[in-house]
Amino acid sequence: MERQENYRIGDVLNGTVTGIQSYGLFIKLDSHCHGLVHISEVDHGYVTNLEERFSIGDQVKVKIID
Repeated sequence: MERQENYRIGDVLNGTVTGIQSYGLFIKLDSHCHGLVHISEVDHGYVTNLEERFSIGDQVKVKIID
């Protein structure tokens, strides 16, 4: 099956949190594309516990950086 979306670095998209680990959030962009937001990229400053700020199923805005 061919991918429907062509994402580029710099794109800002809506995604869904599908997993939370101590090192970051797993985000689903569409049925074929998932990514990781590293904890260091979540906010300016030091973030200690992602589960205090996010839950599975949350809709979040993400930016493709790599």
